[in-house]
Amino acid sequence: MIEAVYQISLTQKTKDFLEEFIEDIGNNYKHVFKIKLNISNIDHPLYEGIDYEEFDANKKMKYFYKRGNPNVPDRTPTSKITKIEKTFKNKIKNFFLKYSQTNEDQLTKDNKKLPKSF
Repeated sequence: MIEAVYQISLTQKTKDFLEEFIEDIGNNYKHVFKIKLNISNIDHPLYEGIDYEEFDANKKMKYFYKRGNPNVPDRTPTSKITKIEKTFKNKIKNFFLKYSQTNEDQLTKDNKKLPKSF
């Protein structure tokens, strides 16, 4: 019997951790603004600017959105914009600050620096 249950489970489509973790942004959002980073040299990522595209529900994994609690950073470096300055300060900037503090022992001196525009 256990073998039969196991065999049935093999026929079910499985999702990996990220597919389970990442949330849909929702259909109320029509626009996506992206912070572009050049990571061709992973030791020295470069800020390349802001890019725009129309929302595409098929890009859930690329948007990499996971909501956090109100007034604290989201769990990923992706946020829904309410007011640009407020969202940037409370969600984007604080995500990177929190990440760098939590992972301080794993980051090099250069990786601890936030871009001057932050």
